[in-house]
Amino acid sequence: MKKGSNECGTVRTIISVMISRASVLICFELIYKAIGISFFFPFLGNLTGRLPDLIGEAYLSQGNMVKIFQSPAAILLLSGVVLLLGGYLYFEVIALILYSEKGWNREELTLWGLIRTAVREVPGMFRPRRAASLSLLLFMPFSFFGVTSVFFRALRIPEFIMTAITDNILYVSLLLMAAVFVNCLFFLYIFGFPVLLIEKASFYDSWKKSRSLLKGKVLLTAGRVLSYTLIFASMLCIVWAAGLSIMALLVRRIEGAADGKMLFGRYYDTYSGIWNLAGGAFISVFFCAVSITLYHRFRGDRRPDAVKRTRTVKGAAIRTAVVLVLSGFLIFMADTELGRQLFFRNDSHISVVAHRAGVVFGPENTVAALEKAVRDGADMAEIDV
Repeated sequence: MKKGSNECGTVRTIISVMISRASVLICFELIYKAIGISFFFPFLGNLTGRLPDLIGEAYLSQGNMVKIFQSPAAILLLSGVVLLLGGYLYFEVIALILYSEKGWNREELTLWGLIRTAVREVPGMFRPRRAASLSLLLFMPFSFFGVTSVFFRALRIPEFIMTAITDNILYVSLLLMAAVFVNCLFFLYIFGFPVLLIEKASFYDSWKKSRSLLKGKVLLTAGRVLSYTLIFASMLCIVWAAGLSIMALLVRRIEGAADGKMLFGRYYDTYSGIWNLAGGAFISVFFCAVSITLYHRFRGDRRPDAVKRTRTVKGAAIRTAVVLVLSGFLIFMADTELGRQLFFRNDSHISVVAHRAGVVFGPENTVAALEKAVRDGADMAEIDV
């Protein structure tokens, strides 16, 4: 009974750490993801767009993709892209670990304070005794930190690359083994980031401390993390379903059965956008909150007691204003063209293809039809030979 109550207490602590300063967390994630989707990922896309030139090809395909690994310049560029991407994720992990630590200690935190503290911590990672931690940048995009970040939502893997991987059982097996290895590596380092950032230890010491805290409890800790993840996922599903049900009932009651059904689709899009923005923030911080909570629990630390604050009219007014402003901002970002460009960027491009060289404009598969299609602005032409 005591063990079960302890686990329930741990879950409550994790949730408390996550939502300790929810408005700060959501605002930070909005800024972080807006910068990533609007500027950082397009920049990386421009860099990878130079790969064909470096290998002497007009474009990348299954046939010439192997040339990337035969060109030192292409390998250097690709490694740079992976490092930049890892650094982008690394900054988020640093910020969320610091956020979770503040939540554990029940300390006050502002958005500017979180950003400033995270920025100050970044240069310290380049000190000689901690620089080895930068090697994690190569693996960061493929870890659970990458999965829960904006990385995978913004990632656009060319279809021919996915086809080349999925059509070959060896490639699929190697990819799965690599994913398992990377995530096992990060699991063994689960307390490494707290030790690095809180104790200001070297990378070697943080690795030793993490392994020491896990000694004899690897399987138990893995089971705990898995159970916390399932509980968290279940809670998200319940909240999602409850919000959707409430919205459906309100729309039906206000607009009526006929109009409500028609408007539900539009409101659903807005609801999904808000969920992706707000819910995504808590998904991102979840593993960091688990790491901080277990780190302190395994060390035998006692969480500071909650300070009972005197509730005032002014404080209630400020909290209400923050909720209203944040809610309005989320709705604006989820339901306007500007917001969708920032957070739901779609880089797909529709090409106009002249079928059979432009059969509408002339005899099919002829030079005359092809020339007419080119003059009319077709992006490409398909010709049956």
